[in-house]
Order: sequence, then C-alpha cells, then structure tokens
Amino acid sequence: MVIDYGDVVTAGGVLAWADLGLRLTEKFPGTAVMLETARYMLVDPPGREQRFYSEFDPRTKHGDRAILKAQHWLITQRERPVSVVDIAQHADLEPRTFLRRFVLKRFRGVSAMATWEDFVECSARSWA
Repeated sequence: MVIDYGDVVTAGGVLAWADLGLRLTEKFPGTAVMLETARYMLVDPPGREQRFYSEFDPRTKHGDRAILKAQHWLITQRERPVSVVDIAQHADLEPRTFLRRFVLKRFRGVSAMATWEDFVECSARSWA
C-alpha cells in the first residue's frame, strides 16, 4: 500500500520497498520507465492492473480497414484506459456499428462503455 500526499510518500506491507520504489520511479522519470523497471524486476506495477501484463498483438490480415485503423491506434494507448466509444471514434464508426463487426455471444449486452480488453477478448475469434 502506498500513500502519496504529494510532498510525502509512504508505504507499508511486505512489498513496501517495491511499491514505493515504483511509485517514485513513476513520479519522477515517468510511467514508461516505471513499467520497464517493474517488468525487469518481475514486480507488479502500482495499481495491480492486468493491462500492464498483456501484449496487444492483434491479427491484421482480416481486410477491414476501419478495424485495422482502430488496432493501430490501440497499440499506442497502452498507458491509459480506453472505451469502445474511443475505439469506434478512431475507426470512424458509430459505437453500435463498430460493435456489430464482432461476434459478441460471450458478451451479451456489451455496452458502448465496455473496456478495450472486453473488445479485444470478444473480437479475437472474429479475426481468426
């Protein structure tokens, strides 16, 4: 656990040294350096979000230009949360049109506020 008051940062727990070190690395050199440091050390980055561990390597030989445009944009968005609405905008499609391009049987009722991880997971079979 890390408590950051701006000018005072404290940590507690078994891995306090790692959490505090990574938080300070993120604060000063930046997020990219912190992520590389965490990967090198094999330590969870602050926040314990799974997106730090996943590599986005989509299939690109599907022939859909709009989806390809969205895929290329998504690759650059690793550091921030992205919604399906964001992805659709970068594909120059309306969110509902964008979602119709994929088989969403597993995600019945997926809304336009779904995360890009939901999009990637449910769309993987469509690109096969």
